[in-house]
Amino acid sequence: MNIGEKIHNLRKKNRISVNTLAKRTGATIITVRSWEKGDVIPDFNEIPLIAKALGVSVDTFLDNTEYYSDTDLLTSAYDDHKEKNKVKNIVITLVLFLLVFVIGDTIVALALHKSPILSWKTPYLGSESYVKRGLFIDSFYCLEENSKITLTQKIKLSGYNCPGTAPKKKTNKEVSSIIDTSKEKEGFKCSSALELFYEDDNYEYYFECINSSYVIVTYYNDQKENVKKALTAGKITINDLDEYDIDYLKKAKINPDS
Repeated sequence: MNIGEKIHNLRKKNRISVNTLAKRTGATIITVRSWEKGDVIPDFNEIPLIAKALGVSVDTFLDNTEYYSDTDLLTSAYDDHKEKNKVKNIVITLVLFLLVFVIGDTIVALALHKSPILSWKTPYLGSESYVKRGLFIDSFYCLEENSKITLTQKIKLSGYNCPGTAPKKKTNKEVSSIIDTSKEKEGFKCSSALELFYEDDNYEYYFECINSSYVIVTYYNDQKENVKKALTAGKITINDLDEYDIDYLKKAKINPDS
């Protein structure tokens, strides 16, 4: 029995149409009919595909001396086919494992209210708050007014701001602008020393590389004064500095009674 007859008999036995066999092997219907008639002998790279489509082993076709006098070529092709499938299966397995791990890592993080293992820390608005970016969720560690860090988890791209970090509307109607003019002064040098320019009951506020006498508050009546005097007089608040993007450091006071 030649190879064409085997293909025809196996196709009929398994109730596979010519059209189906063509689709499974990637061949045309005309090519499949030519195989079965014996007009065309399948290429050795096509044999593993035909065998798989018919649900038989490649060995079924190896005893056809008319096909190849040396069956080593066909066997080699079959081995190459198996090796390609092996590599493909390994890649698919690794991808699935990684996907399952990431999803599981995210679920555990949400359940235990913590950051996923697969996450990286990024600064957040230049404060002591920070964000741990995950593949599916972001974990926002926000510094609250009581100096405690609280965690809020959000799905990626959902958007979130730590309390107090959202842009504020200007509330001081008397202030026209607050500008740091330090670097405009001739001979200005940036000092690494911190300057305490204001304090309240809970915090001390420092400038770094800024001279408070050069941070000028301008009012709508065209009067001007430096920020230290304006804060001390209660004409402005620390929040006004935030509104005009004046950078400062905030340090909590230590209560000796606590």
